[in-house]
Amino acid sequence: MLRLSVLLLLLANAAYFAWSHDLLSSWGLGVASQSEPQRLKQQIQPERIRILKNSDGLVPAKGTAATLNTPIASKATPAPAMCLQAGVFNDKQSAVLRQALTVNLPAGSWRLDATPLSARWIVYMGKYPDNNARDLKKSQLINIKVPFEVLAEASLEPGLSLGSHDSQEAANQALNRLFKQGVRTARVLQEQPGQTGFQLILPAVDDSARIKLTALRAQLAGKPLLPCKS
Repeated sequence: MLRLSVLLLLLANAAYFAWSHDLLSSWGLGVASQSEPQRLKQQIQPERIRILKNSDGLVPAKGTAATLNTPIASKATPAPAMCLQAGVFNDKQSAVLRQALTVNLPAGSWRLDATPLSARWIVYMGKYPDNNARDLKKSQLINIKVPFEVLAEASLEPGLSLGSHDSQEAANQALNRLFKQGVRTARVLQEQPGQTGFQLILPAVDDSARIKLTALRAQLAGKPLLPCKS
C-alpha cells in the first residue's frame, strides 16, 4: 500500500512538471500564455475603442472626466424686471429729471405722475449776515440742547430750521415750547406752499435699465429708488 502511494505521488509530480513547463501544450493542456499574441485574442471588440478629446483636440489628463456629454455651464440668469419709484419731486426737480430720463431711457419705460405736495412750515432762525453769525447761534443752541438743521435753500441761508411741520398751527405750538427752553429770536415761516409734485414710476426695470439709472443719481436729488407700492 505504501509503495502504491509513493508511486502515485511521483506520477502526480511528473504530470505537474510537464504541465507547468508547457510540455503538454500539443494535447491542449498547456498553461495559458500571458504574452502576445495570445493576450490579443482575449480582447473583446477592440475595434470599438475610441480616445476622447476635448474641444482643444487634447486627450484629457488622468483623473479628468472624458465624456462628450459633459454639460456646458449656463450663463448667469438675469434678474427679473421690477417696478421702482422715487419722489416726490417739486417743479424744478421734476423738470431736470424729465430731461435726463428722456435722454437716457426709452419712451414708455418711465413716467412722472402728478401728486399733491402739502404746505410746510418751519420754526426759522435767520437770515444771518454771514456764516460766522450763524455758527455762533449754532453753538448757543447746542448749549441749551435744542436740535436744528442747517438750511441749504438759497432764499433762507445762512439760516437754521428748528423743526418742520405740516400746519402753521403745529409750527406755532413748537415755537412756544422752544421759547420756554430759552429760544428768543425764532419765528414761524412757510417753507413750502401747497403745490403739485411728481413721483417717478419705472414699471419694469431690467438689468439694462439699472445700469442706465446709475448715471441719474444727481437728477434724483438724493431720493432713493424703492419698490413700487402695490
